[in-house]
Amino acid sequence: MLKLPIILISILLLQCAFAEDSLAITVKDTKGRTMEIEVISYSKSNGIARIKRKDGNLFNAKLSLFDEESQKQIIAAAPAGYRN
Repeated sequence: MLKLPIILISILLLQCAFAEDSLAITVKDTKGRTMEIEVISYSKSNGIARIKRKDGNLFNAKLSLFDEESQKQIIAAAPAGYRN
């Protein structure tokens, strides 16, 4: 009887782990250095993105610090409700 709930919980945990990984994008700064980030929000009015690095640190970064392609990725990756 307990086997089924344990299996279901395990499947849900695995899905959550994969979902977190899918939020990460790899971007480059203007000097060509790469980093893996998750975009928390983006403000068009001041050009600042709130991002979370792979190591878990959160910070604000000017979009102009990233190369052109990465800027597009960051804007596209910002959650719809946090893109203004």
